[in-house]
Amino acid sequence: MPSLTSYYPDLVGFGRSPKPGITYTQYLWESYVSDFVDDVVGGDYVIGGNSIGGYVSMSVAADSAVGSIVTHNGSEGDGRCKGLVLINTAGRVLGRDEVEGERRKMNGMSVAGKSTEEPRSDAGNRLKDLYVQFGSRVLLWGLRPRIEPICRDLYPSRPERVTKVLVDDIYRDSLDEGAEFVMIAGSKLPEPRTANELLGAEHGNDGSEGEGMFPGPVLVLQGTSDPLNDAVGR
Repeated sequence: MPSLTSYYPDLVGFGRSPKPGITYTQYLWESYVSDFVDDVVGGDYVIGGNSIGGYVSMSVAADSAVGSIVTHNGSEGDGRCKGLVLINTAGRVLGRDEVEGERRKMNGMSVAGKSTEEPRSDAGNRLKDLYVQFGSRVLLWGLRPRIEPICRDLYPSRPERVTKVLVDDIYRDSLDEGAEFVMIAGSKLPEPRTANELLGAEHGNDGSEGEGMFPGPVLVLQGTSDPLNDAVGR
């Protein structure tokens, strides 16, 4: 029987990882996890994540599908991802009417096609960058005293899970050099591929050759009281 090993890497910019002054996007985090799988895990794997980690896991799993060419380094998927676990995951889930509306908005281009274009950056606009960076620092300053009540709002069923250790860890993270660059990312993320596309739903993907769609088993764990998205509707 093969041995099982678990890994829990922090995404770049989260937790105790470095927070360099770079443009944080879902594509950066997907590339980071894909490289981690290649360099550290090596063989077949099951991937999972919570919230944005779930979306990144979904993207990595989709791009691992055999025949996919939407991988982080331009190579074809090798099918090594054997399973996907999504826990209160981020990621857009579109109904049929929403899918048609999205395509009209994209002038006929699929959402997947549009979102896999090279993300545009306004890094050259130095004045705007400095303004946004300053605003992020002010926002962090205002949020730090409210970490505990904000977390309690996010744990409506189990507020006792908001411990002093959790609050202190988040506070410490917010003081890291470069934390403001991670905060900026929330307002600059490029158009994301939808969960419909990444999981090959019967509607919401155009089946284009080479677009990553994960064909394997998916376990979805979703709290119906999750305040960050319409859990029941999703």
